[in-house]
Amino acid sequence: MKKTREESILLPVGYEVLDKMEEIEGGRAITLQTRRDYLNKDVCLAKAKYLKQDGYCLNMTRTEVAQEIHAHAVYGYYGAAAVPALATVNPMVATAAAYIASKGLDGISLGDNKDEWYRVEAYKLAWNV
Repeated sequence: MKKTREESILLPVGYEVLDKMEEIEGGRAITLQTRRDYLNKDVCLAKAKYLKQDGYCLNMTRTEVAQEIHAHAVYGYYGAAAVPALATVNPMVATAAAYIASKGLDGISLGDNKDEWYRVEAYKLAWNV
């Protein structure tokens, strides 16, 4: 027979039990529906401003958030072929763009921090489209 022991633990004020996986250091994670509107850079900049004001993507600049949103729309709607500059960049950047394109319009997951450098570079290239 296994012995068990029950004890109470004291938790700090403001402690919350999370019922789903979340990024909690600094800001909040969010998943956006991919929309055709996000092909417009001004719409992406406005969305990024709103997200940052509402506590999302705190460790990213407004432009970085907008570039990620825009890139997912560009690669999702048009594919990596829509960004001709990919042919001349580091293969890791091209692979990241191809991966984003393969996800299609599955949504845009934004965390509180920037992604890996090669994904960020793929976002920047799409920003020029």
